[in-house]
Parts: sequence; structure tokens; C-alpha cells
Amino acid sequence: MADIFLSYTHVDRSRARLIVDLVEAEGWTVWWDRGIEPGMAWLPELEVELANCRAVVVLWSRTSTTSEWVVREARAGLNKGALVPILLDQDKFPAEFAGVQATDLSHWKGETGLDEVEALLRRLARLVPPSRIDTVR
Repeated sequence: MADIFLSYTHVDRSRARLIVDLVEAEGWTVWWDRGIEPGMAWLPELEVELANCRAVVVLWSRTSTTSEWVVREARAGLNKGALVPILLDQDKFPAEFAGVQATDLSHWKGETGLDEVEALLRRLARLVPPSRIDTVR
């Protein structure tokens, strides 16, 4: 089971990869659909990972706001108190999630040290304490 479940639309895959690289560099494991092997049944795996993750990172964009799957996954994160929304396009997310603070990474190109990136990492650390061996030592 992964620490973090990443929800996004395929149109945003290159931007999703930046998020995956960022959080994996911090020691967390990420489940996203790139890990599903061809020919495997994806729905049972998705449901298990979504149920067992400790954070649900949702990438809100013009396309993801209309995706039934992304909204469904965001609801699951909201219901378990683990929703971590990221804006890829400014002010683009369904109103039902407006009560949860989102991190605006609409202009982010992968650089570290930005306030928004640091805020994201702090929130993830509260939900999923890093388990890297080098942080234990």
C-alpha cells in the first residue's frame, strides 16, 4: 500500500509526474495509475489503494474538475479527512471542496523552496509521517 494516492486526469500527466517526483524524493510512496501493469484489473487495485492510503492528493485542473473519477476520489479523501488539493489551474475546482485549503501550483515548474511547495510538504508530513530510514537515524 502506498502512503499517498494521486488523483489526476491523463491530460495532466506531465504535471502529475512533477508531484510524484517531489513527494517520492521526500520518502513517501505514491500510488498513481502509472503503476498498473497492462492487462491487470485496475478498479480493484484503485479501490484498495484509495481505502488504505493516508493522504489523497488531487490535482485540480480544467479537465479534472469534470472527471467523474477525480471527483469521486476527492470525495473519498474528504470523507477520510485526508484530502490534499493542488490547483494546476487557478480557481478551478468543484464548489463542494471549497472548504479545504488548496495549494496553488498553477505556475510551478518543479522547483523546490517555494512557500506553496513547503506548505504542501508540511501538510503531507502531518498526514503521513515520513518513514525513511535516514530520517529515523
